Amino acid sequence: MKRNRNNTQNNFISPGMDSEYENLANIIYGKNPVWEYLSRLNAEENELEQTVPSDDKRWRISKIFMANDMANDAKLKAIKHMAVKLGIIVQDCSKFKLERMIQSKDNHQGVVAQLTTINAVEFSDFFADLSKSNPRNQSANPASCVLVLDGIEDPRNLGAIIRTAEAVKALAVIVPKRRTATINAISIKASSGAMAYFPIIEVVNLVRSLKELKKLGYWITGLDASAQENLYEAKLAYPMVLVLGAEGSGISRLVKEECDFMIKIPMLGKTESLNVSVAASIILYEIYRQAYVN
Repeated sequence: MKRNRNNTQNNFISPGMDSEYENLANIIYGKNPVWEYLSRLNAEENELEQTVPSDDKRWRISKIFMANDMANDAKLKAIKHMAVKLGIIVQDCSKFKLERMIQSKDNHQGVVAQLTTINAVEFSDFFADLSKSNPRNQSANPASCVLVLDGIEDPRNLGAIIRTAEAVKALAVIVPKRRTATINAISIKASSGAMAYFPIIEVVNLVRSLKELKKLGYWITGLDASAQENLYEAKLAYPMVLVLGAEGSGISRLVKEECDFMIKIPMLGKTESLNVSVAASIILYEIYRQAYVN
């Protein structure tokens, strides 16, 4: 599966910088997210040399800014060593400058990394790869599960969902180009760096994409609090597309019409619903339990 590197404009990460730091619009921060991105670059260095242009080998991180009063921090030392090994510039600066960069109350933990363009995986490439793998042969396996996020607007939820999806080796996350959380410093930090490893696919029309996945044998399962079937009683059908809607409004009507099954997570107390990222974790690990424990 390949990422589109043809478009030099990056519409997939929203800027969050003032004019002084306009060139740092694409950032990640925090020890774990930065470390995960560097680890991926280190692991794939030989492959990258063979598959991308020589001037684009380090397209994920172009520069790292590190707090100059945290030089003795063990994790920051490891980050700096890895970055230097990969030929990435490391610049010491004040904590005040890091705070200005992230423009957030979140803790930068002494490190901010500047990213080059990150583009979503093209659905056509993803679909072509799926067609070759014949999904109908997949059993109950998280690695055959595709997540569709319909109207998830909180970047923290987006990052947390991708963190869990990558942890159970789900296949990909599909999001609409509009009415969705953007990939930015907040969502990347919430994913704890998992976005460095996980395919994210942007589509213009979710309904059309679901119809295409159905042609490959995928069963579309939606999460809805009013569904009749309980997650733990339902017989889940595979290969699965799991559709999650926005908190409050849920799955949109047209997307819901494409669902073959609707399931709910039992709520035994007075709380009416769960955070969508928590719900995603519960379902994904139920799929894991069915696949590997049983």
